[in-house]
Amino acid sequence: MSTITRFISDGCTGIGTSYDVSKKSSINVSYSSSKHFLATIKSIQIKLSNLSGSPSTVSVLISSDTTGDGIIIPDETATISQGLTTTNSGQAVISIDVPLHANTEDWSIFYKLDSGTADIVDTIIVIEV
Repeated sequence: MSTITRFISDGCTGIGTSYDVSKKSSINVSYSSSKHFLATIKSIQIKLSNLSGSPSTVSVLISSDTTGDGIIIPDETATISQGLTTTNSGQAVISIDVPLHANTEDWSIFYKLDSGTADIVDTIIVIEV
């Protein structure tokens, strides 16, 4: 029997059109007593605010280190859906559904937009174990 669970990152401000190692979110994906990650990532949900300059897509890169070199999930891109009444906020969802292994449960999430700037409120990673 499998279990679905979620993990929520912290936010970051001022993301732009390229990955920036100083602008990232941190997330801990610990779900067991082991010190490694082995599960199926189902989805990545990105909540954005302060959209400026008409961004329409957000890309993420997830790494096992804070410098973006220990890549766990390479570039994944999703369309940003803006709020109906508050158009400077939005959400993007990336469907992954891939079993992954990582030697650490502390990950860094890097972001970039196709244009403009935005803040990341949080990112939710949903897994199946």
